[in-house]
Amino acid sequence: MLGNFEVLFFFQGTFARHVSPGEKAVLECDLQGASEIIWYQHRAGQSPVAIVLFAKGSSLLPTYYNDFHSRGFSTSSKGGTIILTIEHFTEADSATYYCASKEKGEVMFGNGTQLTNEGDWKFVSTSFFNKIKSKNCDVFFILTVSFSVILFLTFGGILLYCIKRKGMYTFTKRLHYGQCQRAIFPTALF
Repeated sequence: MLGNFEVLFFFQGTFARHVSPGEKAVLECDLQGASEIIWYQHRAGQSPVAIVLFAKGSSLLPTYYNDFHSRGFSTSSKGGTIILTIEHFTEADSATYYCASKEKGEVMFGNGTQLTNEGDWKFVSTSFFNKIKSKNCDVFFILTVSFSVILFLTFGGILLYCIKRKGMYTFTKRLHYGQCQRAIFPTALF
């Protein structure tokens, strides 16, 4: 368990790659500035499972979880890149592998690399590199609700204005022909 951390998502291309049984699979993670890297394995329909925690620049040995080390999984570093190696890929290793960094109470995930023993290597999806703090989702929700309330109140004000000014029948008729809105708002908006 990682504890209570603010979560950051690091969007990057997601790759799928064919690996034949018995082959060596090498995955790289380049999350700059992170002192701890955690690799996860995620099989479809299951929760992600931690593989290893690697402390960059530390003399501590990597901490392996869930018996992955005895199954031929290892990790190393080369410059700022953390490498996950699967010595002898098996069908059971078919999954999406994610690296995540833990730094100053924040966790940043990559979109991952899908390893499969079917098909060929292909690029699955792309998106712009982006960091989104989870609290930004709350801000987006609040702004969306606020905007909706403003629209509702604006339309309610237009409705009351038209009803008071010309009566309900005239409002309905003018609304149908679009005359009421043009009288209130500049024509550039319509």
